[in-house]
Amino acid sequence: MTATFRWFLVAVFASHGLIHLLGVVTGFGWADVAQLTKPIGVVGGVVWLVAAVLVLTATVFLAMGVPTWRWAAALGAAVISQIAIATSWQDARAGTIVNLILVMSAGYGFAAGRPSSSKPDTKNVPPRRSPTSVKRRLREVGSKVVS
Repeated sequence: MTATFRWFLVAVFASHGLIHLLGVVTGFGWADVAQLTKPIGVVGGVVWLVAAVLVLTATVFLAMGVPTWRWAAALGAAVISQIAIATSWQDARAGTIVNLILVMSAGYGFAAGRPSSSKPDTKNVPPRRSPTSVKRRLREVGSKVVS
């Protein structure tokens, strides 16, 4: 993934997570949001809050380039976010597009973080030395220390 595209996704996901906070303030009765016409309630507000936290967590992981578990955070965020959106479908259905992008990002992160084959990774493993060459090398080092 190129850096430009990654930062574009960070901006989209961060906006999506912050928009979820509109459901939180409506659900807890802290403010009336004209764009959300259907009542959300406290339980719905909690769902919107969990969705916002998960989406923003996945966004931070993506921004920091955290490869491990980034995909799981993105997948969990998309699922909970979609549940929150379903509670206010008429008002928030456009967020489904961002959730689909989150799912694709999770799939990409999962695929990129896994080895491409079942063979063990041997790139960073030093070559094995025979016991004879190790003994010879120890004698060479020992004779230099004594001298």
